[in-house]
Amino acid sequence: MKKKFFSIIVTLIFAVAAYAQDYVIEIPLDKAGDISRISRAVSIDAIRNGKITAYANESELLALRKLLSDNAFRVQKPSISKSADFIDMATDIATMQDWAHYPTYETYVAMMQDFANRFPDLATLVDIGTSAKGRSLLALRITAEGDTLTRPRVFLTSTMHGDETCGFILSLRLIDYLLTNYGTHPTATRIINNIVLYINPLANPDGTYHGGNHTVAVAQRYNGNNVDLNRNFPQLALLAKSTQNLEPETVAMMNFAKSRRFALSANFHGGDEVLNYPWDSFYENEMRLADKDWFVQICQNYIDTLRTFAPSGMKSVNEQGYVFGSKWYKVAGGRQDWMLFSERCREVTIELSNIKILRCDLLENYWQRNRDALLLYICNALQGINGQVVDANGLPIKARIYLDGHDVNYSSVVCDAEGVFTRLTLANKTYEVCAVADGYVTECQVVNTKANELVAANFTLTEGVSEYTATSEQSAMKKPMVSLADGAIKIESDRTINSVIISDILGRTITSHAPQTNTFVCPTYNLKEGTYVINIHSGGIKTSSKITITK
Repeated sequence: MKKKFFSIIVTLIFAVAAYAQDYVIEIPLDKAGDISRISRAVSIDAIRNGKITAYANESELLALRKLLSDNAFRVQKPSISKSADFIDMATDIATMQDWAHYPTYETYVAMMQDFANRFPDLATLVDIGTSAKGRSLLALRITAEGDTLTRPRVFLTSTMHGDETCGFILSLRLIDYLLTNYGTHPTATRIINNIVLYINPLANPDGTYHGGNHTVAVAQRYNGNNVDLNRNFPQLALLAKSTQNLEPETVAMMNFAKSRRFALSANFHGGDEVLNYPWDSFYENEMRLADKDWFVQICQNYIDTLRTFAPSGMKSVNEQGYVFGSKWYKVAGGRQDWMLFSERCREVTIELSNIKILRCDLLENYWQRNRDALLLYICNALQGINGQVVDANGLPIKARIYLDGHDVNYSSVVCDAEGVFTRLTLANKTYEVCAVADGYVTECQVVNTKANELVAANFTLTEGVSEYTATSEQSAMKKPMVSLADGAIKIESDRTINSVIISDILGRTITSHAPQTNTFVCPTYNLKEGTYVINIHSGGIKTSSKITITK
């Protein structure tokens, strides 16, 4: 009896210690002031019932105290989840078959390997990297055999906040559903035959298994280094900076995304029920979203599908069930924005449940309400424009693809190493699609998009000079002015000039610069007489101009 009592005490002490790293902050809205300022100091989790709920480590709490007086907010240690008494852990794969358990960490790893072993023609286990505490970041690559080169790539990832566990189980169950229904269920079969799908059920294993590999009951939001991973991605102004302050999970995800060129992604969270689309770190008047209508449509389709099963679902933030990110609240360093402005991947954050650590007896309900909506979401990758860009010898070109008169602010897409691209669009629209690459003449073609179909647009580019300027009738940005005088090239822009590359007439780079200013002057004393191409990347738009130097 004494031994049992001692073990309970030890367990309770351990549970309290497990939460010793961070704080829960409550701030009344009427005392918060500028919410974007609060968001830069602490990690906002929700805004509901007239108050902000946020998380903070020691340094973040100190930053908040510099903004607000102590009587303007409440600080408390996180308590063990109210769902803890309803958490059943599975220590083997067989126990997980009823989908009414959470797996131990070892069981989770075994499940991922088991999927790959049982479906070797459809599934491959991929090692994304390692967490701060040495746990594996795993993904399953799902696609049928055949020509996968031109298939769009889709990425689903969950639980980068370790205590938001609904998506963890739904992702595992989605893997199981797709693989076991291939060849019999039409949507599962269509996805696997036409898409290269990657699913990462657990992006923050250190947070989820903060209490040890045997339980998720004391999961925490932050990673093993006590950092919020969804505030840790590079911001637009810091794209070219060192990665030294990025967490290992962040670096692993960035490298993974860069090597795949995903067309579509979803990031599963919990604590609210809403779909949140870009931008998180910009207001609409600061950074116009070229594909807003497309994002709204895919969110609306998700909501409509979910509400056929759960009419009251996804209403904790608003009646629509979806929201422009910064209109909810501003977030800096989020993954969603980084995926769009860095990798040109369309990502939506899907908040699946108001409850963070979902009780095991509720897992079935959340699977049923989200299953068809998730399948439909993946199929969004099968509507738009798809093709390949090659040179006269048939070799791939890593060109940039613009929808002329439409693309602005990082909405163009970039070909992968094989010259292949997928540009997701609305259906039944006419676009002029342009392939642009340094050292090649730009080519454009008119494409009429269709519902539930990828329309082909292939390009063969010839060597030469491209003077294409990506513009939009709705964009307030003017083309940067390039002038040559007094032995220098002068470039002036109404937005920050991110990069300047000076090439010869054949597209060979002569010199490159990263001004990060609105005006840039480059001396020409080291340039020979001749014609040069000035490629300028400014405000998310790439422009090219020709100059001729005579001496």
